Amino acid sequence: KVIRCEVSIDQGVTWMAAQIQRFEREWYKKNAKEKCMDNFDSRGKHWCWIHWSIQLETELLCNSSEIRCRAWDSDHNTQPLHIAWNVMGMLNNSSY
Repeated sequence: KVIRCEVSIDQGVTWMAAQIQRFEREWYKKNAKEKCMDNFDSRGKHWCWIHWSIQLETELLCNSSEIRCRAWDSDHNTQPLHIAWNVMGMLNNSSY
């Protein structure tokens, strides 16, 4: 479960906390069985995209050459800054 999201507009030198908005509970209220409501599914997994937002001054955003985003889960794992290639040939989720 994603618990934290940060955004950088200066190539990762500084990071600002973004606001997280979740839609899982709304979906499960409409579609899931009663026993799954607290965990969102029978295994306690969270499968929904995380929507985030941040308020920035227009001037700062216009002067930025890129926008980066990174996230942490409830076990405090984060996305690595550099891609680590693996044998299966699958990409990982580095900061974007």
